[in-house]
Amino acid sequence: MTEARSRDGRGGEALAAAALELEGYTIVGRNVRVADVEVDVLARLDRLLVVVEVKTRRRPLVPAVEGLRPPQIRRLRRAAGVLLEAHPEIESVRLDVIGIDCHDGTVSLRHLRGVG
Repeated sequence: MTEARSRDGRGGEALAAAALELEGYTIVGRNVRVADVEVDVLARLDRLLVVVEVKTRRRPLVPAVEGLRPPQIRRLRRAAGVLLEAHPEIESVRLDVIGIDCHDGTVSLRHLRGVG
């Protein structure tokens, strides 16, 4: 991964975490490794734990939220299952994707809930 892509990814994750906090979520962790899977953002809302994959794009060809592929969804589901087993205080785990599109001087954020 190039330094610029890594920087874009970290910036997108920070923006996604801030947006979640504005919606009332508590950020539990960022770039957390669970079951050999890196989870971009872990957020909590009451007894719901949300595994969030963040996709950041600079090119307008494909929206960022469409960047989550089936193999990634399977890995994130595995991580979600491990988290649910390890934390009995959690009632459920949800998999979300936050897409951040940056082009033509604008930034847009789209949050899809329950994608997996």
